[in-house]
Amino acid sequence: MNRRALSAVTAIVLIVLLFNGCSLRFASMDKLMHPPKLTGDNYQLQEAFEKAVGSDVVLKTPVKGSYQSAFVVCDADDDGGEEAFVFYVKESDASVVRMNVLDKVDGKWFSVTDMKGNGNGVYSVEFYDLNGDTVPEMLVGWSLYGSKVNRILTIYECAAWEDGSLGVEVLANEYYNEMAFVDVDFDGSSELFLVRFDDSGQIPQVFGSVYGMQKDLVSLIGEIKLDTNMSSVYSINTDFFSGDGKSMTRIFIDGIRSDTMVFTEVLTFDTVSASLMRLVENASQQTFRNMRVASRDIDGDGLLEIPMLSEMPGSSLKNESELSVGSISLVEWKSLGLSGRLSVRKRTVANGSGLYMLEIPAKWLGSVTVSESSVNHDMSVMQYDSKNAAEGDVLFVISAVYDRTSSAETSDFTGNSISLSSESGDKYVFEVAVTDSGKAFGITEEQIRELIKVN
Repeated sequence: MNRRALSAVTAIVLIVLLFNGCSLRFASMDKLMHPPKLTGDNYQLQEAFEKAVGSDVVLKTPVKGSYQSAFVVCDADDDGGEEAFVFYVKESDASVVRMNVLDKVDGKWFSVTDMKGNGNGVYSVEFYDLNGDTVPEMLVGWSLYGSKVNRILTIYECAAWEDGSLGVEVLANEYYNEMAFVDVDFDGSSELFLVRFDDSGQIPQVFGSVYGMQKDLVSLIGEIKLDTNMSSVYSINTDFFSGDGKSMTRIFIDGIRSDTMVFTEVLTFDTVSASLMRLVENASQQTFRNMRVASRDIDGDGLLEIPMLSEMPGSSLKNESELSVGSISLVEWKSLGLSGRLSVRKRTVANGSGLYMLEIPAKWLGSVTVSESSVNHDMSVMQYDSKNAAEGDVLFVISAVYDRTSSAETSDFTGNSISLSSESGDKYVFEVAVTDSGKAFGITEEQIRELIKVN
């Protein structure tokens, strides 16, 4: 098969990521057994799809990832036209998802192939260049019936045959739970990192694996056993660490131990021995926390920190009767040094709404505490007498969080509003009221703005 250059597809994929046009096009159709007839080019695509597979189908939407529509449309073979990948099941056989591939030639859509998938659901769809030839491969994660932890990842190559028609070829199938794209060997091309669970033996095992791709060959280049206390993956994040003459890409795997318990494995790839290495020993003990909080760059230095829990003295979670029904944990964000030592960078308390955290500066430790309403999640910061374990005056209150894109009105605010955005672009408005005691303590609204960390 002669592959044509696909230099334009990377830009196309980026545009799709930014505007998510593929998802928007058929977002309202995905859960319908018989989608309503659309108009224009959408109607032509739908008509070509139904002509190929019939109308008695159920569309299947990816549950996460960049493409959350049953119809994924892009120029996959660099022929200047669009191709479409449609995920569906037949009413007569809903046990396996199928993928219908359509090409657009001379302004008309037609089906070129129909392929059986490897699961009963679509977990994710991604396009990523794994072999450094500027041509993204298509990666589809398939959900497996009866399995809570393992999925199957299929890597497809989409390219034009010599006659210009679209060809889709399966390059690899691998079991996995979650994946990430990581340049482990600093060659400018990312490898594929997978976490998978193996329960085929008497003792279940968990593995972290790195796969590389040369031309059309996908191969395993490194693997390591992970802590068997991990029951599934909460998140995977990476950073690039450089210091003391050493440089490495670090992989932070936040693993779920039980319903709320999380710990973090940290790996790197040793280019000399060509193997994965663990950077934190006994991770399930050293990094354990009874809260689902993922590793993140909390201080903006480009390096990830691991959250650990400790007690916030004098803190309280209050019910509607203003009675204490619990305490609030102090989250210590710890950086990982070359020696494997964890050191505190920042401290925060998490708001029960799940929308933000409030940083507690080191100079406040022992002199302030926090209370939160379990009803509306209003958060109050108060002076605290650590010697006598007694609350003092309220310094400031963060009394509400609104989505700026909603119809919520801020005219009822008694304090001043602070507008902030999350990393994903969601915008929120916080009502903040600094008391006279807070002003005497030296607290300003601008300082509070810097201390609020939107999730």
